[in-house]
Amino acid sequence: MNDSVIRLNPTLTDFFLFCFCILLIPVVSFIIVRVINKKLVNKNKKKLPTLIFFPLTTILIGSLGFGYFFGYGWFIPYSLQPSYWEFKRMCELNELPNNKEKYNKILSY
Repeated sequence: MNDSVIRLNPTLTDFFLFCFCILLIPVVSFIIVRVINKKLVNKNKKKLPTLIFFPLTTILIGSLGFGYFFGYGWFIPYSLQPSYWEFKRMCELNELPNNKEKYNKILSY
């Protein structure tokens, strides 16, 4: 097996961590909504509907959690991502010895 290949081997701990975060997102969203409502009730004496803010905060925190677990590649536009062939050439640079030629090739990308 090539040592440069990274394989994802999810374990039971990863599964429980993921499930914990999935459960944590709505709880944190609800707490944020409660704090916002309490602050606004004191100012305006009018309660904002939880049905509006709860899904919005859940989506916001959920998208941040999704980006954390599955990487920031999801948020990079396709036009900015390197093609397979460019990526393959960049990976071949690892095989070069550490010298000026390798340094210059890395900087050219």
